[in-house]
Amino acid sequence: MRALVTGAAGFLGSRVVTQLLDRGHAVRAIVRPASLATPDEWRDRADVIRADLRAAPEIESWFEGVDVLVHLAATVRGSPEAQFVGSAVCTEILLEGMRRAGSTKHVVLAGSCSVYDWTEARGTLTEDSPLESRPYERDGYTVAKLWQERVARRLAAENNWTLAVLRPGLIY
Repeated sequence: MRALVTGAAGFLGSRVVTQLLDRGHAVRAIVRPASLATPDEWRDRADVIRADLRAAPEIESWFEGVDVLVHLAATVRGSPEAQFVGSAVCTEILLEGMRRAGSTKHVVLAGSCSVYDWTEARGTLTEDSPLESRPYERDGYTVAKLWQERVARRLAAENNWTLAVLRPGLIY
């Protein structure tokens, strides 16, 4: 299997890339242009592309031979506007590029447990737990992650892709 991993140089992404490589999968790793050196564990084994998802005209070429997109990139700091662009808008740009490429049909998206409505959640969180109904009363990150999921669900439905949204809590 060949995976395209966005956010590959991040805390979660670097570990996901390492695990995929260690399991014998081919990886195309998208890292920000300003990212430091790639981790030693996968530097010579992954196809590394330095790119800004906000403006990457070559996105379609990233999907050549790719079976699954593992989309981990998001903006967690900065203004609410920056978080929205770095999460929701970049996801739409990326998935539109995937649609135009036409070959990849599977998406794994790193969501966030911040999208749950904590005032309505009861007991253990599940996929059926209610999502935040008033995100604009929370924070920019919650808004960005909810919209990111909406964009991914819409494009997956329109293009008959499989989509798995993972909503991790604390990652350490």
